[in-house]
Amino acid sequence: MKTKIDFSKVNIRKFDLQIFAAEPVQGSKIMYLVRVLEDETKEAATFLAFQTEGSTSISKDADNVVTKSGSVRVPGGAEIEISLNALFAKGDENVKKVKTALLKDKVIEVWEINTAVEGTGNGAGKYEASYYHGYLTEFELTANAEDFAEYSLTIGVFGEPKEGFATLTQEQLEAAQYVFKDTVKQTAEPQAAKAQETPGSDESEQ
Repeated sequence: MKTKIDFSKVNIRKFDLQIFAAEPVQGSKIMYLVRVLEDETKEAATFLAFQTEGSTSISKDADNVVTKSGSVRVPGGAEIEISLNALFAKGDENVKKVKTALLKDKVIEVWEINTAVEGTGNGAGKYEASYYHGYLTEFELTANAEDFAEYSLTIGVFGEPKEGFATLTQEQLEAAQYVFKDTVKQTAEPQAAKAQETPGSDESEQ
């Protein structure tokens, strides 16, 4: 015996089609720029070259308070920590600056920039960003025989992040696109190969 279903009485869940239209963001689109706060009038924020990994973690502890009406969970303050990993580049002055900032307890500015989201209106030409203040709490340089030397930074943030849109120079955008190259001779691009032709080669062929 077949059962007839009255669809007018069936609760059909509606889906937000924007969920399916959303695109995941590549990790390479998230950039971290840093600057020692006392240098804000001297130089622009710098992108740590050859970044391999970056992360921002936000956590809260909650205390359990016993009252006459029962237990109450009281959330504590948010703890924010930013971790950055990058390959150690020869002659990188930024590494020296962050090491000094750690030893001298200098405040660090950090911008977490999502280059996948461009601003509009007053933010046109800029990118979505979170801005932090904090202290460097850890610097570690790792160098083993089989891999490139790599360093990691840990920044303990104080206060809450400020949301807005940040400016990136073309140089910074290009720096974020660094790709690894092997030690072997690279194949010249067609235009570059043409530029390397010996002068008068065309005449010698005539």
